[in-house]
Amino acid sequence: MSQKTTVSFHLSSDNSGVGSNSQYTLQLQPELSIPHTAKPTVYLHNLLFDNNIANVNGLLYDNDKIIVSFGGVTQTIIVPAGAYSLEALEMYIALKIYDAGIGATSLWGLLDKAVTNGTNPSGTTIPSANRPKGLANPYSVSKSDEFSRDPGEWQQTLNVAQISSLETLLPIGYTGNQFWVKPITLEGDIASNRVEAVTAVQMTVDVGSTLWTKLLGFTDAQATHTSSYTPLIADNPARIDGSRGVCFHCPSLASGTYSTGGKMGGSQLALVPITAGLGEVQSWEASVPVKVPCRAAGSKVGSINFYLANEDGLPIDLLGDRFEAVVVVEF
Repeated sequence: MSQKTTVSFHLSSDNSGVGSNSQYTLQLQPELSIPHTAKPTVYLHNLLFDNNIANVNGLLYDNDKIIVSFGGVTQTIIVPAGAYSLEALEMYIALKIYDAGIGATSLWGLLDKAVTNGTNPSGTTIPSANRPKGLANPYSVSKSDEFSRDPGEWQQTLNVAQISSLETLLPIGYTGNQFWVKPITLEGDIASNRVEAVTAVQMTVDVGSTLWTKLLGFTDAQATHTSSYTPLIADNPARIDGSRGVCFHCPSLASGTYSTGGKMGGSQLALVPITAGLGEVQSWEASVPVKVPCRAAGSKVGSINFYLANEDGLPIDLLGDRFEAVVVVEF
């Protein structure tokens, strides 16, 4: 019985050339040569990466735009690629509206005036004691030092349930105008597994707002109308947790798997569930390696191509971070 040959490849995105769709290439010296009579297999042994996977990326997912209109003013906001929570999205949208409205009554000043006037689109006037002070300044956040007593306007804002009850009920724990509101408040409705949104003034989120539809789960019909103090629940699930697993692909070596489209010839070696928290290191090792046919029999391999994708086969963005893997070929 002939002795089995094992060749391992230690792959790193840092030490490899990067091409289109975040595919990496490692040049081999010398080339890998496998006899044509061999029946080689390949498998993923280790994978190491930081859980900093972008859920917003205009180039990869086309989900980075929100267009808001209010009081005759329309503003287009492009969210940079990143890993965002609902709270982070609220903050970014508010910052962009606030920055555009400094020194002008057409944006932040217009919104702030509409909030303190306290009149809903339905014509219902909010009791004066229940009206917010105004829009929370997104730059006014709580100080971390022990000498500060100011919690910051952004920390004194209301949640969706409190905002929706302003017409008839003063939020519990507040007396008079002690609270602020955000331009758009976003919350996850656990019961329905949907995002819930409420705006501080009558505002439309225009069609073409890919962040609104593709990330947060609202439909085009819902994108055309939101009314102040009236919660809107998305028709579709959100994609805030855009990647629940990472697939390692090695098209130079693997060809014996079915792709996510159901076609034979896919290059996926393993699906690694994400168990690390946001920003933490994910370290995975195969306990029972799944060995798939290797396409390199009877040829010379001068380079290794590899990349990561999510569970849907879409490329992922690690926001400039690196990943490492160990791939093993046996023949």
